[in-house]
Amino acid sequence: MINLQAQWLKLEQKDCEGKLRSYSLLDAETLIVVNHTVRLDGLKFAQAKGGPQGRKLRSEATAKLVYISNDTHHSIEACCSEEQSE
Repeated sequence: MINLQAQWLKLEQKDCEGKLRSYSLLDAETLIVVNHTVRLDGLKFAQAKGGPQGRKLRSEATAKLVYISNDTHHSIEACCSEEQSE
């Protein structure tokens, strides 16, 4: 059994500007069994909600949040649905 070290993300806002979801990275680390994970090709969290140019808005200058779109969130949920695990 292969394990990997991971950190959890805490949902901060479900609907920010630009239909993004914001998360903060929790300090605690945990071990997860690799076979219990789902890999989504191309999944990336944005460091700012300033668009593809990666601009940081003034309110984000000190915040340590990461963002994903609602579409990405729904893709993650689809991978974890009970219907697909059967």
